[in-house]
Amino acid sequence: MTASSSLPSTNTHINTQTPIFLLSNISNYVTIKLDHSNYLMWKFQITGILDAYSLLDHLEDPTPCPSKFLLSHSETETQEVNPLYTQWRARDKALFSLISSTLSPSAISLVMGQTSASGIWKILVNRYTSVSRSNIVNLKRELNSIKKNSDSVTDYLHKIKEARNKLVSVGIHIDDEEILHIVLQGLPSEFHSFTSAMLTKNEAVKFEELHTLMKTEEDLLRSATDNSKEIAHMAMAGAEIRIEDEVVTAAGFRPPAVDVEGVPVKASFINGGNFSNFTPVSPNPQSWSSNPSSRPICQICYKPGHTALDCYQRMNFSYQGRHPPAKLAAMATATPPSPYPHQTTWISDTGATDHFTPDLHNIPDNQAYTDSQLVSVGNGNQLPISHSGNAQLRTSSHIFRLRQILRVPSMKSNLLSVQKFCRDNRTSFYFDANRFQIQDLLTGKPLYKGSSKDGLYPITGLSLPSWPSRVYQSQFSSKSPIPSQGCSSCFIYSQP
Repeated sequence: MTASSSLPSTNTHINTQTPIFLLSNISNYVTIKLDHSNYLMWKFQITGILDAYSLLDHLEDPTPCPSKFLLSHSETETQEVNPLYTQWRARDKALFSLISSTLSPSAISLVMGQTSASGIWKILVNRYTSVSRSNIVNLKRELNSIKKNSDSVTDYLHKIKEARNKLVSVGIHIDDEEILHIVLQGLPSEFHSFTSAMLTKNEAVKFEELHTLMKTEEDLLRSATDNSKEIAHMAMAGAEIRIEDEVVTAAGFRPPAVDVEGVPVKASFINGGNFSNFTPVSPNPQSWSSNPSSRPICQICYKPGHTALDCYQRMNFSYQGRHPPAKLAAMATATPPSPYPHQTTWISDTGATDHFTPDLHNIPDNQAYTDSQLVSVGNGNQLPISHSGNAQLRTSSHIFRLRQILRVPSMKSNLLSVQKFCRDNRTSFYFDANRFQIQDLLTGKPLYKGSSKDGLYPITGLSLPSWPSRVYQSQFSSKSPIPSQGCSSCFIYSQP
């Protein structure tokens, strides 16, 4: 009796040495043990290895096991073992051992009783990816409920990515655009300007790029917070003013009581100019060091018992004992008139906590201010607030957002808070002795250039409502003459 001609040729493509080789080196390839928390990483590693050696099809699309014995020409079974069966079995058992060696005890308990590699594979895939419709809903709810709160940007986005990967593992794909909206939805209020900027972008933002942008924003916010703390400490040290107990700044700054010459006071400070422009008179140690028991004499009010640094008249520029510094006095004068009709000049102020204006026309979107807070200026006066609102400042080169402008009727200047302006418009200011420039924070693109005037840095533009309005454009009709040296690049002037 002769063997069937279906005997395999010696040039078979099955290489039984490949799984054996892998088995002896598996610890060098798969670095984790499969459990309920790392299925995606485990599958990523092991499928890459098996696919590289053309073994993945044996698990995902297995061929039936060949018969153990060869058949004769009459289709009867012989006693001769089928070489294809031997090779198939060697490969299957090698893969069986290979996969089993990468499982944790909990995963091994799921595949107990299986006799083939494909059987193990199917159970693992079904166990870790087969979820009910309600579980998919729960996974989506989990993704949408993630909030940043006090987490860092890196930790927050890591939670988002983990939730996204859980959905991907069950066949639900979330694209980058949807992830962007989910991320922005979970950000706290201090990221409001960043959220607005991202929602207005035309091009799609990849998840990796989003992480970089958010990390930059986080660093900027942290830096701004640190600077605010430093300014607060400076205000506590240098703005000891005798005021009423219930007077606070427009920003709500209410530091603890400080005792000056036994008189309880509270400091409330918004610098009408630049805090750094004020240079206190240093005490002269020779006036009291020669006699340790003598009391120092103040160089401002000439009263004994304290120095100029502690004098409560220090910031009272109306006090007759000394003249106010020229820089701060300049801020008390009227805002320089704009050279162009219909436009307003705003003074850049690095010490102001809010935008201030005496003119209600500079706040097209306004409402009455009902709070009892007052504004404290550099000369110690407390000024009432009548209105608040938002506007757009349209300059010759860019449109800027002005949020929460406060109208203080008794002021003489339009003050622009540099810190608030940069935060709301995602910009940065650069100053030197003769000029200044406003740049886009992310791209560095110049948005406005101006010159210093009388030691100040004015910005000239048109205050319009925070929404587009043809009403305000209509005032620039052909009947209104426009100077040739005016804002020729402003698109409002060029519209009919």
